[in-house]
Amino acid sequence: MQLGSVSNHVISADETWLSDMPDADAMPAPQRRVDVNVLRALLAAVSKGRAVEILYQSMNPTRPEPTWRWITPHAFGNDGLRWHVRAYCHIDLKFKDFLLSRCLEVRGDGEAGAAPEQDVFWNETFPVVLSPNPALSGSQQSIVAQDYAMTSGSVSVPVRKALLYYFQKRLRLDAVGSLDGPQEAPVVIANREEFAHALSEAMA
Repeated sequence: MQLGSVSNHVISADETWLSDMPDADAMPAPQRRVDVNVLRALLAAVSKGRAVEILYQSMNPTRPEPTWRWITPHAFGNDGLRWHVRAYCHIDLKFKDFLLSRCLEVRGDGEAGAAPEQDVFWNETFPVVLSPNPALSGSQQSIVAQDYAMTSGSVSVPVRKALLYYFQKRLRLDAVGSLDGPQEAPVVIANREEFAHALSEAMA
């Protein structure tokens, strides 16, 4: 973590416990712009348990232009590359994720549309069981099990149900066997049927 922090210019080499700093770098990722005033307003709304109106640019084909919509935010989530605000949508009448960089403006102050404890898929976790890709050789499966600190050939990763979609995308678990070969997809979901059910519930 300290090598990563130095590579991403979060801390300097002098601030680490490493006595002899090795040459290291981290894969750069394009930075998402987040308007500081928008973030400030959303943080305040979460703290006060209030609703706000956001001007949001959706990728939904039915909403090609930015739309003002009331939301009740209560949490923030990161998919490894982007930050989202988790909120109750007063238009769709359900809890959804809104990408922070697509929240263009914030205005207003209103009554909350729902309480944080009502966001079942944020508050519940699902154990994603990962195991080595069976298409790998025996020795390759053994090293994958070692890589992922598996016990008896599997590891259970608790993931918020609201984050299952991002978890699947980040590990490219949805591309196993169709786009990625076993070398690019070293792990598979062992409890695939239960995972698919939990994912479909959270995405509904």
